[in-house]
Amino acid sequence: MTSGQAALHVLALLSSCQDPRSVHALDQTLDLISVLQEKTDEELAKLEAEGVPKTTLFSMGLDTLALCLAKAGGAQGPSVALARQVLSPESHLSVDTRAMVALALACVHNYTELQDVRELLREALWTVSNSFLDEQKEGNGMIGNIYSMGLALQALEATRKFYAPRKWDCAQAFSVVYAHDYQQPMAIAQVLPALVGRSYLDAAGLDCAATKDMSPRQHRPVFPMMGRRGLFKPPVHVTYTITNTLRGTHFNCSTSVVVRGGSTLLQVMEAAAEKNAETFSFTTEQTSWGPYVTSIHGLAGSTEDRTYWQFLSAGKPLDEGGGEAQGWGRGGACGGGLHAPASLIPLLQGLAPTNHTTGSTSRLSSAPTDATKTPRTPPWSNKLPFQHVHLCVCVPGRKHSSHPFHLPSRLIP
Repeated sequence: MTSGQAALHVLALLSSCQDPRSVHALDQTLDLISVLQEKTDEELAKLEAEGVPKTTLFSMGLDTLALCLAKAGGAQGPSVALARQVLSPESHLSVDTRAMVALALACVHNYTELQDVRELLREALWTVSNSFLDEQKEGNGMIGNIYSMGLALQALEATRKFYAPRKWDCAQAFSVVYAHDYQQPMAIAQVLPALVGRSYLDAAGLDCAATKDMSPRQHRPVFPMMGRRGLFKPPVHVTYTITNTLRGTHFNCSTSVVVRGGSTLLQVMEAAAEKNAETFSFTTEQTSWGPYVTSIHGLAGSTEDRTYWQFLSAGKPLDEGGGEAQGWGRGGACGGGLHAPASLIPLLQGLAPTNHTTGSTSRLSSAPTDATKTPRTPPWSNKLPFQHVHLCVCVPGRKHSSHPFHLPSRLIP
């Protein structure tokens, strides 16, 4: 169990009126707070010694938030380290990392009595919240990408006093969220609190005595619905390329496959592997954001080398990740195919790429933001779920085209 996984369990227990210090399972009793504190100490020690945490700064933010809400007493040290990371001119933190850190710092700020610590946290919170307001203005409501919005909105809700008297146009930001069809449970879990004016800071604020005797509500049966996924879509011709110029024997291999319009990158990779398993084989692991690619052509990302697989479209990182088939646009025809090179690339700690609406990115690295992933997951990949990578762009009024789109995929450090 990673520190982030322990933190998520603590938050889940707190929000359901359970004591994380006394977890009963398999005829044993576990103090999950002690486990989390130990793992957070390991994260902090590595950050101070080597400049990078054991997993990611996102996980450290989540750890700090959970410790703070549990009133464990060990949140102040990591909060100071996180605030310094936010304020460092050399840091280039992704939106979701800054948002999670902001939630943690806001919690610690409410409890610490040390004036110098409070001033440091206040400066970091002012910096993060104002950067989000600036990004929202520049992005016409979007902060980062659609999968960053949940935590970003939570952070802006929880830090209002730190960017006051500046106003937040929350209606503009919410309109972006309302327009998106979220499918991932983790993405929904991050968005829902913000939509009702709450944040993860409220996880430990329930009136457990008032809800103790409430009987569970009866749920309506859920019936499958025929939506846009059931509509016929013309086939898409895809050129899939994998490239490695970093480690071991270099390779650059291509193949062409035909998939149904509205298919996903995962489905293209499966089609390529079925056509030529020796060359295009790949492995995945299940994460809280769905399947995650761990290796291609027998080459996996490396925690030691901090390398991972990246998917690009026309040279740009993909905006969403790829196993859930959904078409883009309304009333449009899916045109053309997709060229998907995969390359091995190195990653700088804390550096997240600019996201574009032209595609989606899935990378392997040793710095995940999704706290439930292994250290080789990229720092922003929990916002780019692999199972959502779309393989065609629907353009209203345009007929099916045979011209391929380009989606590179490469292994990067």
